[in-house]
Amino acid sequence: MEEEKTILCVANQKGGTGKTTLAYHLSRLAAQAGRSVLVVDMDPQGNMTELFTEDEIQTENHAKLIFDERSPVPLVVADGIRLIGSDIALGAYEKRASWHDIGLLRLYVMDRPEKLVIIDCPPNLGLMTSSALFCATRLLVPVTMGRGSVKGLKDLFSTAKDLRDMGKDVTVEPLGIVLNGIAEGQLRAREARDLLWGGYSGLMLKTVIPQAASVEMAMNHKKAVWEVEPKGKAALAFRALYAEVAGRLLWT
Repeated sequence: MEEEKTILCVANQKGGTGKTTLAYHLSRLAAQAGRSVLVVDMDPQGNMTELFTEDEIQTENHAKLIFDERSPVPLVVADGIRLIGSDIALGAYEKRASWHDIGLLRLYVMDRPEKLVIIDCPPNLGLMTSSALFCATRLLVPVTMGRGSVKGLKDLFSTAKDLRDMGKDVTVEPLGIVLNGIAEGQLRAREARDLLWGGYSGLMLKTVIPQAASVEMAMNHKKAVWEVEPKGKAALAFRALYAEVAGRLLWT
């Protein structure tokens, strides 16, 4: 049986939850596992693009072309990984919010051959995130222990539900919520975590990504954390998260 396409939207309306870090490491691990991955950077900050490239993204590889109803050419950035990049120029399209505009990303992504598409979203619920939710099959939400993450989580799930309720073949379903960048003291505060996320207990992934200097160092050097500290807690946690995600998606 042919494997179905997975379009994974990594999003949270709250900034600082580590969306790009999470999406980057999942894409690297998926490629290591032999998957062909298309990464789409929907954030005008372009942090994902900067992680994968040394030079400014060229127009032919830019996500903005999607909203001009043109097809960008994915840039090969690593074995098994192609990138549709972005930069601040993508922000000029955020004010467009018609159903036609929201559906353009889906038209592009569904025509791509890659079976795994990972979309990195900006920290808002504008056109870019709405477009990602509109075309996604699954939603992964990184969160911190801050209450701002709770508010962002509620708004994000509400938006996804609104899109599904409006029809238009929106199929996005939550894959899970992952605690990301959590300090050691917070990891021990299980009661506080359970109280904070009690309403989403069924969606909480078991893997917790710890706060670690190796993660910041890796991102600064455009590397995966296991390339900086192979046996560190963060490297082991990202590998465990990938295994948990793959299990939920029934990847073989």
